[in-house]
Amino acid sequence: MQRNAVVVLFLVTTFGFVGVAVAARVGWTDPTETHVVTCPNVTGVEVGAPVTLAGFPVGQVQEVRPTAWAPPRFEVHVAVERGVVIAADARAELEPALVGGGGSVRLVQGTSSERLLPGAPIPGGRVQSLPERAGRTLDNMDGTMRRSGASFEKLDRALDATTQAADEVRLGAAEGRAALDAVRPDLQRGAAGLASAMERATAASTRAEALLAEEGEVALTLRQARSELAAAGELMADYEPERSAFMADTLTELNTLLAESARLATRFREQKLLMLVKRDEAPAPAPAVGSPETAP
Repeated sequence: MQRNAVVVLFLVTTFGFVGVAVAARVGWTDPTETHVVTCPNVTGVEVGAPVTLAGFPVGQVQEVRPTAWAPPRFEVHVAVERGVVIAADARAELEPALVGGGGSVRLVQGTSSERLLPGAPIPGGRVQSLPERAGRTLDNMDGTMRRSGASFEKLDRALDATTQAADEVRLGAAEGRAALDAVRPDLQRGAAGLASAMERATAASTRAEALLAEEGEVALTLRQARSELAAAGELMADYEPERSAFMADTLTELNTLLAESARLATRFREQKLLMLVKRDEAPAPAPAVGSPETAP
């Protein structure tokens, strides 16, 4: 009886040790599940680094090892507590520490309703640290400041050019006013002279018209006198034969005088007509100031 009890106890103990060994072998007694995060950069992540999900610690890094070098590729084995449900499309972010120390692995849940199986890979990537982000921001700000400085320099040059152009415009306006003031008396004198010339031309035209009218009357009188002299000559030839030669000479001289008077009258008419033509023509423009016609 005692021998049977000893045998049963031995068998139970043996099977117990075997069961514990098998359970440990297959992971039934391990309180965590192992997942593999694949990423190209593991800077700041070391063994023992915490693993968080939604900000809550759910495990830690067990191992970091490279799988390729061209290009670089790494596996980060993380142990996550059993019972933590990770979506099949979850991803991991490797975040360096803020100041010194190791980094951490942050799991980001996906939208899939399926659960990630143990050992399944989780795609991951490195997140820039705060100093790195601050440095990049400062670099961007520095570039912006440099571009702003160049823009301000261009604006300053444009303002200088605008000021110079405004000064030149003001100087040109002052010179134009001075030149206008200098020639204004000459222009006023020229206008007054032109008005006086027009008045004289009008008076001369009036006189020429009067002279032409008088010339017509003189010519008519001369023609009448010639007719009367011819008639008188004929009478003298009839009643005084002895004086006919004398009267003929006198008539010849009178005819000569009448012809000369007619020639003078014709010449006078031509001159008056020329004056009328000149009056009808447009007055010539006043000579420019500083031209040879106005030079003293």
